[in-house]
Amino acid sequence: MKEIQCITLSRGRIEKFNTIQELLALELEEIFIIDMDALRKGRPSIKFYSDISKYFQVYALSLCNRLDDLVDSLISGCEGVVISPLISEKLLNDFLEVSENIIMPYTSLPSSRAFSLMGGSYYLCNVTVNYKFKTNFYYGLGDPGESYIRLKDFPVSNYDMALESR
Repeated sequence: MKEIQCITLSRGRIEKFNTIQELLALELEEIFIIDMDALRKGRPSIKFYSDISKYFQVYALSLCNRLDDLVDSLISGCEGVVISPLISEKLLNDFLEVSENIIMPYTSLPSSRAFSLMGGSYYLCNVTVNYKFKTNFYYGLGDPGESYIRLKDFPVSNYDMALESR
């Protein structure tokens, strides 16, 4: 199973790394950013995405719920962006018209089903996904299969708190 390193961005700083150079020393091609600033304040860290995407292929968990934030994140260099599972179907459709590189948290909410029906094909999950998909970013236990990418060092408790507060 392929792995992508997760890094947590909080208060404008990368947790567990003092500098980007320390992160570069790991010689990674891709990173998955958990943007705690976006999760707490509702605004993605666009400048950081732009800076870090010069060195890595970036996926960002920001739970975007505004079209402008999604567009800004993609333009800044994000390969994929995790959106809020609480958005309306109309907004979800607008998001998918902008890009197919949208990642939906796999939940029991109707948005997961709507996302699949509208052609969305990337999920963030901790269980196997029952919809057609291209790739799943997986933070659960075990090895669910080849089309799942394990998120190494995914901060489950921070993510769960962010989803609950929305």
